[in-house]
Amino acid sequence: MARLLGELQRSAVQLAPRQPGEARRDSRRFARRKRLEQEVEHALGVKIDFEIPSDRAVPLAVNRGVPAVLSDAGSDFSRAVRQMSKGLLQSTGEQKAKRRMFALARA
Repeated sequence: MARLLGELQRSAVQLAPRQPGEARRDSRRFARRKRLEQEVEHALGVKIDFEIPSDRAVPLAVNRGVPAVLSDAGSDFSRAVRQMSKGLLQSTGEQKAKRRMFALARA
């Protein structure tokens, strides 16, 4: 879901007129990424929930000694890390709620 939102945000930013072959290249690139994602999921036997994109902000932040999420909060990398952390916190909270419910049932 987070990956889909990221793709939608990136596509909304690209409002400039495109060259004739550019849309075809984008669709091929997307198909290649999707195929790779499916292969990785199949090999691991687990669905990929989050994808962290490659971003120029990361090496710049590393060289400065500053966390990339703090140095460039608007970068794709920072947004993806925030979305991932929210998703992980949400799933952890749901698991704790289930444990509490079952703990009360035993009492």
